[in-house]
Amino acid sequence: MAVFTGAWSMLGLASGVLALQIAAWVLIVAAVYFFIRSTRAGAPSPAGKTDPAPSNSARLSAPSDSRFVVAVIAETVAIVATVFILLTLHLPQYVVPLVAVIVGAHFFIFIRPGDRTVHVIAGSAGVAVGLAGIALIAQGRLDPVVVRGLLGCSFALITAYYGCYFLSWRFVDADPNEGA
Repeated sequence: MAVFTGAWSMLGLASGVLALQIAAWVLIVAAVYFFIRSTRAGAPSPAGKTDPAPSNSARLSAPSDSRFVVAVIAETVAIVATVFILLTLHLPQYVVPLVAVIVGAHFFIFIRPGDRTVHVIAGSAGVAVGLAGIALIAQGRLDPVVVRGLLGCSFALITAYYGCYFLSWRFVDADPNEGA
């Protein structure tokens, strides 16, 4: 998620709006931190033991590999088709908002026992942000590059939230009373 947070943030950098550019830099710094933090998950401790499994991991059912592969393929096909159709129709300003709707909707595919709420929040927010971007562009009151900046920073917050959720349970001790 750190990579996606950074990627979505780039749209804020390109917006030409100082507030969005500052927000984008903050999100990029956060993404780098999340990436570094995630690479340390499960790493051996100084005593040579690996971090214990999170206490709530038993509640989470692992997504099947086939469901993940099908979802990634379907999402990729939908995004490529959307880009092709919109560019063919000479509507490039709608590419980013519609990609946001598709990416937002993909969170719903991964709903599983134990972490439904995070997926519903991320999916709903992602779809809403994409639809808001479409509406803003259709109104024509804001330059499309500014709308993309708003959308990018908003989606970066969504991916940061999603990533933080998973980082939080990856670093929870299995037994907080162990060794006490």
